[in-house]
Amino acid sequence: MEDRKTIEIQDRAIRNVSRKCIGFQNRVIDFEQCAANFAREQRMTESRCVAERKSDGTFPFFQFPTNPVPTRIVFHSGNRLVELITRQSAVRRFQNLNRRIRELGWTTFDLS
Repeated sequence: MEDRKTIEIQDRAIRNVSRKCIGFQNRVIDFEQCAANFAREQRMTESRCVAERKSDGTFPFFQFPTNPVPTRIVFHSGNRLVELITRQSAVRRFQNLNRRIRELGWTTFDLS
């Protein structure tokens, strides 16, 4: 995706993930809209890809081509002891969301 203003949301703000969207308290990322936007950006007729992902930087993230500007879900590390005990590190949460998106029939594009 080209560099432009983005909306950044922490992954811990995710309320639910369904076949159609990712829900937050006051925002929704619509998968069908994202797939259509991704296809348009890539000059494709259609796509099941709903986001770009990058896991090799300081903070893993997904960037969804939402309207009017992209939405980036960023996975920050929290309390390392709590993450160790719960086995919910930033990378693990990132992997879990990626797996859930795939289980629902969508894909993401790897930028790593």
